[in-house]
Formats: sequence, C-alpha cells, structure tokens
Amino acid sequence: MAIIQTIRDKYAKLAGGIVVLALVGFVVGGSATSNFFGSNNNTVAKINGESIDIKTYQEMEQNALDQAKQRSGGELDENTTAQARTQAWGMMVQEHVLGDVYKKLGLEVTPKELNDLLYGDFIDPEILRQVPRDPNTGAIDREGLAQNIAQTRKDPDQKAQWQLFEQDLIRRRLRTKFNTMVAGSIYVPSFILNEEKAARSSFANAQLVNIPYASIPDAEVKNTDEELLDYMKKNPKKFTPRQDLRNIEYVSFEIKPTSQDTATALNALLEIKDDFQNTSADEALAELVSLHSDLNLAPNYFTREQMSNFPDAEALWNAANNSVVGPNLNNGSYTMAKIVDKKVYPDSTKYRHIIVVVKTGDQERRKDAEAKARIDSAITALSQGVPFDSVAIRFSDDVNMLQQGGSYTVTPQGISMMLDASEADFLFSGKPGDKKLIKFDNERLTAYQYAEILSQGATNTYAKVAIIGKPLEDSKESFDIAYANASQFLGKAKDGAAFDEAAKQMGLTVTPAANIMKNSELIQGLGASKELSKWIYSANVGEVSKHSFKVGNKYVVAKLSSIQEKGKIVLNDDNRQSADFLLKKEKKAKMIMEKNNGQPSLEAIAAANNQTVAAADSINLSNGYVPAIGNDPRVIGYIFSKNVPANKLSKGIPGANGVVYVVVSNRFTTPDAAAGSPTMERKMYSSQLRSAAPSYIMNTLVEKADIVDKRN
Repeated sequence: MAIIQTIRDKYAKLAGGIVVLALVGFVVGGSATSNFFGSNNNTVAKINGESIDIKTYQEMEQNALDQAKQRSGGELDENTTAQARTQAWGMMVQEHVLGDVYKKLGLEVTPKELNDLLYGDFIDPEILRQVPRDPNTGAIDREGLAQNIAQTRKDPDQKAQWQLFEQDLIRRRLRTKFNTMVAGSIYVPSFILNEEKAARSSFANAQLVNIPYASIPDAEVKNTDEELLDYMKKNPKKFTPRQDLRNIEYVSFEIKPTSQDTATALNALLEIKDDFQNTSADEALAELVSLHSDLNLAPNYFTREQMSNFPDAEALWNAANNSVVGPNLNNGSYTMAKIVDKKVYPDSTKYRHIIVVVKTGDQERRKDAEAKARIDSAITALSQGVPFDSVAIRFSDDVNMLQQGGSYTVTPQGISMMLDASEADFLFSGKPGDKKLIKFDNERLTAYQYAEILSQGATNTYAKVAIIGKPLEDSKESFDIAYANASQFLGKAKDGAAFDEAAKQMGLTVTPAANIMKNSELIQGLGASKELSKWIYSANVGEVSKHSFKVGNKYVVAKLSSIQEKGKIVLNDDNRQSADFLLKKEKKAKMIMEKNNGQPSLEAIAAANNQTVAAADSINLSNGYVPAIGNDPRVIGYIFSKNVPANKLSKGIPGANGVVYVVVSNRFTTPDAAAGSPTMERKMYSSQLRSAAPSYIMNTLVEKADIVDKRN
C-alpha cells in the first residue's frame, strides 16, 4: 500500500542513521560517542534523576534534521541544523518530563487504541491523508490496511522504520490526551466575569502632569558597582540566571569575494543572456531558469506591488516584454530578469472539480474510453441534481479536495503548479458560475477534469516574471585572505588585555555576544558554531581563543568576558546596562519627587518643571490606556483606587516613562456595549485559557525539572 511506503520513506533515513551510529560505535569501541558527549557512558542527560540514553536523543535529533531537510528541500545550513538540534533536545526534555506526569495521571495508549489509530475508527490524520479509498464509494479499505500493517510489523527490513512511526504516533496521542485533560480542567468562575465586565464599564476623567525621567540627564545620576549589585539583589527575579550563561566579546573577519569571484558570476549570466531573452515558451523558460539560476524562483505571475522587493523592480515593470534587465549586482548576487507578458487576472479563484485519471506519467490507471465514460456519468449525475460532494466521492480520483472543505482556492502564483495550462486558462479567464470539461494530456498527467468556478477575487494586472541569479561565490583566495587577517590578529591577542589593545590598533570592532547557553550552537549576532560554543564553556574568564572559528561567512576570534552561574547574581557587562538603566530611573524618580514635594497644585508642578497640565478624559479601567502618557498600570491603579478621593492632588507616581501627578475629577460607569450573555463570555474566556494553558503548564514543568545536560 502507498501509505506504508510513504511512512517507510519518511522514517528510513532515521533508521539508517541509527544503524550507522551503531556501526561506528562498534568499530571504534565506543570512543566516538564518548568524545561527542564528553563522558565514557551512554548518558546524554539526567532528567528528574532518570538517566537518558544517548540513542534516545540521537533518534529524535536525526528525525528533526530529516524533517528540516524535507521542509527546505535540500541540504541544511549551520543555523538550520543548530535549530533542529535545539528542537530535538527540547522535545526530548518535554517528553521525559511529561512521562512522569503521564504515569501519575494514568495516561497510556493501549495496543487496541494504537490499532484504532492505525486502521480502526480513529485513524490518525497522517495516515488518513494518504490511505487509499474505494473509487466508487470513497470508503477506506480498513481490512487491507490492517493486513499490510501486520505484514510490515513482521518484516525484518521494515520493522525498525515502522516502530519509529508508531512511537511518534503514541507520543502525539499521549500529548493530545494530556492537552485535552488540561483544557477540560479550565473553568472561568463568575467573579472573574463580573470583574471584567465592571472594568469595561468603569471610566474616569482626570488631569495630570507627567515629568519625564529624560528631563534629568544621565550624566547627573551616577551608579557605583556596589549600588548596582545591591539593586540586583533586591530585585532577584529580574537578575537571577535560571541556567548557566556565558558572555563573550569577539572580532570578526568577513570572507569577501575577490574581483575574480565577481567576474565569474557576471560572466556566467552574460553567456546565457541572449538565450534568456529569446526563450519565452513556458517549459523551455522554466528549464533554462532552473538550470542556470541559484535563486530557486521559477517563472511566475506577480503584481507590481508584489514585485516591489525584486531587484531593479521599477525598471523591470516598465520594460518591454522579453526585454532583459541586468545583469546587475543586488545583495551579493548578480541577477537578470524579464517580463514575459502581462495579464489581468483575479487575485484568487475558488473552484471545485471532479477528476478522472487515465495515467500518471507512464503508469496507466484506466483506459481512455473508461475514463471518459466515468466523467460523463459524473456530469450526468450533477445535471440530475445530485450534490457535488456526493458525486465527487463516487467518481473523483482527488480525495484531498473534500478533506479541505470541498473546494480549492488558487492564486496566479500557483499557475505554474497547476495540472495543465488549460486548467489555469479556464480558472483565471473564466468567471464565477462557469463550468467546463477539460482533458489534460501532458508528460505528468493524462486525465479528464470537470471544473466549476465558485468565486473570484478582485482583478489586478499580473506580470509573468523570470529571474536568473548567481551569487558571488567565495573562492579559496577569499577564504585565505580572511583567515590570514584573523591569524595576524591572533598573533597579537595573547590575553584579554592584548585582545582589546590589538583590536584598537587594527581598527577592529569588538562585538559582545551575551547569554550563551550551554550546548547552544547559536551565538547572538553570529549564527551557529558548535566548535565556538564548546570552546566558550571550556575557557576561563579573560581567555582568548587559541585559533579562529569559521562562523557563516566570517572567521571569528573570541574572548570569554564573563560567566553567569545558575542561581547566582553577579554584575557583568551583560546585565550592567539593564541594572544601570533601572536604578537611574529609580533615582531620577526620587529626585523629581523631592523637588516637587510641597507643591500645592498641578499648575504649580507643571510650571516648576516646564511641563503642561494634560486632560485625560474617559479613561477606561479595562484597556489601561491613559491619554498623554500611554499604558501605565501604576497610574491606572491610582486613578481607579477606591481609596483616592476626587479632586485631590496625588503624590508623585513613578510611572513607566516619568513621574506622574494626578487629580481625579470624577469616576463614572456606562453600560457595557461589548457584553454578551454570561454563557458566551465564559465560553470566550475559557477558549482563550484552554488554548494557552497546555504550553504554560509545559513550560513550568520544564522550568521546575532537575535537568543535567551531558551533551558536552
């Protein structure tokens, strides 16, 4: 069955990766695993005291990498690879943390339930999308599917891949059960609904003076290291690291294309410019672009607005059809482009169809006469008033349309991916209500299609644009120049002090990268580098790397500037700026309030500080916005406090952007125009909480878990 082969293909790479890792471990006596994970045992982590085997992580990592490759359609760069590994680690941690919760809650997936998900009454959507159906009734062949799965489970060549799929299916099912339990536990009590309704109905009018913190220059407010550290300790939630972190400073040496690299890219386009200009047939043009361009952008239709970010967009839009613009240098690539033609098309077309396949490629599905008779029978049934969906289930080879709501919506950008040019011409040249029988006969597909246009969007002018691009690829000489510059710097930067002095002498920018987590390959501002990340966690403060690291298109020399240990508050270059800003804000608030202590009115305060008295009318408690100062919870809290009498001058309120003085004129209520029935309001709030609660709980469980990361 196709479903088995699809799943087999999806999990084959993963199973192959496991076999390769096992062979490597056997040949080298375990040393490969030991070097990568930094110990001589097979433990990659300890989660709540439970040791996690390396194989578990490797399986999830390989699966994440394979999925990333599927999405990208090619090889992965360092950043995407690092993101996939991070995703795999996070998923592994979550699954093991949740495993304890599942046990306590009694959640499981029994063998009978698993079979139900595979071929029973609750088939998993991933299988359902691909499972074959009876061409006459649309029914699923459950018996055939069950037999095929049973054979696969016993087949030595397929067993490993299938087990991986089942494990993933069980994980997803358990998570669904957990999320459903969490969502089912949500209830919004009446007092919350009443408070929210009262907040929406509560209004106030006030007058205020806002004295910005910026009115006092930073130079007039000094903070010592002792004061900063004391402030941080008084505000531990803001400054206590939840995990070990490292901060570095680095200088980088960009790998830049040489003049020869530039000439190579330019000449590659000049050599094919005439062919590009003279080729206009759809298939030939698409083949030419695919063969010579590195942009992965097939010829397609775009509006003028959609082309605004294209290279040489205005010149291209105004150029004559088939007139080539370029080659020109744009963002590190030489590009040339042309407009093949322009047409007025609807922005979208919604349609439905019945399709009967004769053959796909060289594989015949039925005789042409049989297919024609089948589509004629479908058209006859429709003419007799049989509902379109019922006819589609019985006659159409396209089962996906009904699973997507009974119709498709396409845009002009999808023309190149349509089944046939005749289909595209009908859908974008026809009008709502039009119906047509179309026969496809191309290399990919021979079929009969009966299509009906349901609706269309507004019309616009679309240009069919073809672009060929060649990036400036760095040659060995480019790499050598950047590496030599990095090596020259390294020769001078023997320690932390020499690092700073050498950067100053050579006119190099020293860039900080903060909050680097253990085993995180992603470095702020740089990208992904496993080797640099490893060095960061092996170095001492002030130490300079012994060699340069290639990160993206740069060679990097780094210095470890500071360490933040989990749970310990330490003043360093990373948190100094934040602490300094907050403490200065606190000191400025005190200075402003001392200056205005004893002032009798808002007018006097405004005059003394070169500010104006602002009217803030119809302030609403629910939305939290105060005219003239914006969102400020402290000010809102004061204005609506029951303990604050009307027409009394407030003390200074340290707000978000300045010290605020307020006089509340009056408070009043109005009917809540947004109020619905209590049942509907409870349903709305419950829905919001249910969608957010599982992720909140998951994050809390992970945060509270005892996790020992042994990857390095």
